[in-house]
Amino acid sequence: MTQRPRDPDTNGARPSSDRQDASTRNTPPAAAPVAAPAATPLGALFHASPMAIAFTVDRVFHEVNDSLCALSGYRRDELIGRSTSLLYGSQAAYATVGEAGYAAVAADGVARMQGQLRRKDGQILDIALHLAALTPGDLANGVVGSILDNTAQQRAQALLRARAEISEAVAAGDRDALLHSTLREALALTRSTTARFAWGGAGGETPAVAWAVSAPDGGLCTGVGDDGATDGETAADDALARCRRRSAAAARTGAAVGLAQRGPPARDRALAVPLPQDAAGTAVLAVADKEAVYLGDEAELLRELVSMAADGLEALRARAALHASEADLRAAETRLRVALDGAGLGLYEVDLVTGEADVDERYLSQLGLSRADAVTVERWTDLIHPDDREPLQGAAADAFAGRVTELDTEYRMRHADGGWRWIMDRWRVYARDEHGTLLRVAGVHLDITARKQAEERLAELNRTLEARVAEQTAELRSQAEQLRALANQLTRSEQRERKRLASILHDHIQQLIVAAKMQVGRLTRNADQARQRAAAQGAEEVLEEALAACRSMAVELSPPVLHESGLGGGLKWLATRMHEHHGLTVRLWADTGAEPADEEVSVLLFECARELLLNVAKHAGVAQAEAALTRRNGTEMQLSVADAGVGFEPAELKALRPEEMSFGLFSIQQRLAHLGGRMDLESAPGRGTRVSLVVPVAEGAAVAEGTAGAPTAPSPAPITTRRRPLCRVLIVDDHQIVREGLAGLLQVEPDIDVVGEAADAEQALALATEREPDIVIMDINLGAGMDGIEATRRLCAQHAEITVIGLSMHADQQIADAMRAAGAVAYVTKGGPPEDLISAIRTHADRRGP
Repeated sequence: MTQRPRDPDTNGARPSSDRQDASTRNTPPAAAPVAAPAATPLGALFHASPMAIAFTVDRVFHEVNDSLCALSGYRRDELIGRSTSLLYGSQAAYATVGEAGYAAVAADGVARMQGQLRRKDGQILDIALHLAALTPGDLANGVVGSILDNTAQQRAQALLRARAEISEAVAAGDRDALLHSTLREALALTRSTTARFAWGGAGGETPAVAWAVSAPDGGLCTGVGDDGATDGETAADDALARCRRRSAAAARTGAAVGLAQRGPPARDRALAVPLPQDAAGTAVLAVADKEAVYLGDEAELLRELVSMAADGLEALRARAALHASEADLRAAETRLRVALDGAGLGLYEVDLVTGEADVDERYLSQLGLSRADAVTVERWTDLIHPDDREPLQGAAADAFAGRVTELDTEYRMRHADGGWRWIMDRWRVYARDEHGTLLRVAGVHLDITARKQAEERLAELNRTLEARVAEQTAELRSQAEQLRALANQLTRSEQRERKRLASILHDHIQQLIVAAKMQVGRLTRNADQARQRAAAQGAEEVLEEALAACRSMAVELSPPVLHESGLGGGLKWLATRMHEHHGLTVRLWADTGAEPADEEVSVLLFECARELLLNVAKHAGVAQAEAALTRRNGTEMQLSVADAGVGFEPAELKALRPEEMSFGLFSIQQRLAHLGGRMDLESAPGRGTRVSLVVPVAEGAAVAEGTAGAPTAPSPAPITTRRRPLCRVLIVDDHQIVREGLAGLLQVEPDIDVVGEAADAEQALALATEREPDIVIMDINLGAGMDGIEATRRLCAQHAEITVIGLSMHADQQIADAMRAAGAVAYVTKGGPPEDLISAIRTHADRRGP
């Protein structure tokens, strides 16, 4: 058997250049110095061993068993012929084994080392590595290596070490040492470079934060408090920013965030683990910048570590609280003595075994007794008023039976002068034996005779007024309920009528006008005689004017933006409307978290805002106002309208009777009262007016996403005039006459082919799959069920190759933005020129390419 000369620097391994070449080969060398283990009598044991084993020559894999493949994540054909550096955590570790490990094998025949193994998926395992020459004393014939995964043991030792260090820090009262140990072990357990620990923060206050970052020299940079958070941290991509984002998500959900998912690794490359939801307190431990994805067992390690740290912090807090409580106890004893003196409370303690009582001077004085008068259970019973003994005996029986442990009662006792005194008695059981037998009770004693006499006199006075007050209260309550019901009914009736009129205008009149306009447009495009074209153009202009009037009426009656974009969008529309029609500039601020969940509340606040802004425009004498929609303390919603105008005296308004008050303010007050809200008014002559409408937030109402700050949709691309390929179009509209008009308008175009018509969203989705159109013309309102915005969102998700163009009667920008956000590439109004729709179709058909 031929033996190769060994390189003295690598103890039998080839020079580094040879190893590098070997690592890129896909097949074993042409001639190995010895047979692989599979050809030896121990081959079966080699492959059946549960321990990972590899046979290498010149540090190149010649044979591996299934256990090594399972441990490393590589297939056998991916390992054989490759350099062993493939499985090392770093080139430094590879060089260390090549020098120290192979030197030990050459000297002693075997080497035992601790190291790390890098799996195919990037995960690093702690291993015990044993190396032995296949032929003793001759490394050139190959080396057999066995690998034992001891990651779990190393992690367990790290957790034990962390627990010990945290316990020592608690014993020493050193919080910084506790945090340092927690962060250091978190980095070691997950092999990360950055860690962040946040604790506390219950009840809305800002949590405390500690962080650690691995330094290039192997050290650890740590800090407590400021972790670099800024107003723009959501856009930051450094490791601590990723830890903050993950920590916030974990705190909200109560579960680990950042674990490996199917598909590509998460961009954040960070893992955050909170305390269990049933644990006392709040804490989140986050790590970032591990080279591989984070796994579930690492989340469990961090969960145990964060629990230990939280327990340690709680122990430190309890220790500090104990020292403080000792001082507080001494101060409380002093305050108790002063309080008892000030309140006139008498103290007593009763030994139920002997029947004797120990009482103080105030107790004795309340009954006119002295120290010479022995107070026993029997004597106390004799002093009780006969009518009050039975209830007290029942309470005493409950105490002896263990059913109650305290009593708060009032009864009468005989004074030494022969009269009766009312006594307030509060006592508690504080001693029982091992069998539950009652031994001792203690309590306080207060003479309340004067209070009882005053109560009797007051009761006598109330008897004469009770009947009249009850009668008037019932009458006022009935009137108030009727008024509130009437105001609420008026609101609902008004809104129903507005919607009904808007529906008639939109679903019937406007659709007929649009259909007629399309037919006229079709005539003008196909007519050859100038006189016909002029007549048709005139008719089109008249229809355009009628359509504009109908649209204006529909918007005025029931602004569609209020129902499509919520109260925030409705207020934006109202501000624009006030400027256009009344010259009033409204500065609006709408909190995105203040969107009402109930449409009735949205409509009410919108109508109130319109009424208040109209009052400003008519009476304030200014050209500017402010409006704000906010959420207060999570329980109330507030709409405020303010101006710096002439103002008025609020007392004069309060003095007016309801019938003398303007219906606008009176209606607002009554409708708010029906919802449990209120109207706050601040004004003074010459100093402007502020009206605040406050309504309660329904419990469990979801916070809607506001429309403020929504990104502006991109403008459509320029129109080109080159020859176009045939474009397949699907029309979606709930009115048949409109569909027919659109189809007739588009079919005359030589490069447009209408392949289908759909009356609702479900039919549109089905036809899109069946007919495979290039472009879908989508109406916003599709009757009952799914609207055009949701249909567009689903269509774009299912068919990315299909282009959607929105089409609606509404010209509001908010609705157009919502349609584009759902995936539409353009938005065209039905009242516009037919050329706008045709141009949009051709523009986006051209973008598909030939």
